[in-house]
Amino acid sequence: GFFTLDQTKVKVKLGDLCIYQEPRTGILTLAPNSQDRLALILMGLSDQGLEDIVNLATPTIPPMARSPFSNLLPDFVITGPDVELKGPGGFHCAGFWNNNWKFSAASSSCACKAS
Repeated sequence: GFFTLDQTKVKVKLGDLCIYQEPRTGILTLAPNSQDRLALILMGLSDQGLEDIVNLATPTIPPMARSPFSNLLPDFVITGPDVELKGPGGFHCAGFWNNNWKFSAASSSCACKAS
């Protein structure tokens, strides 16, 4: 389902599909928070990874209220070290959870190393 964090190594695992452990990895995901609420979780495997995720919502021309197209982000995004240079082309993985909040390859696009 969701991401698994390994406390002994700095890495994140997405379901049984992918492991990301590059220092400049950022994660943005929606998660259920009680029956009728959602939580937005932002995290990074380093300060730079977290900064890359936060920049997804940074306006391109201040004083805009939000980044263009930030309302079109999927349920989860995992950024890699090339996101600053390539924009969405630097995403390791992006997609939508299924109806049970589990990973679905059919509604995701991921480039990863098998676990």
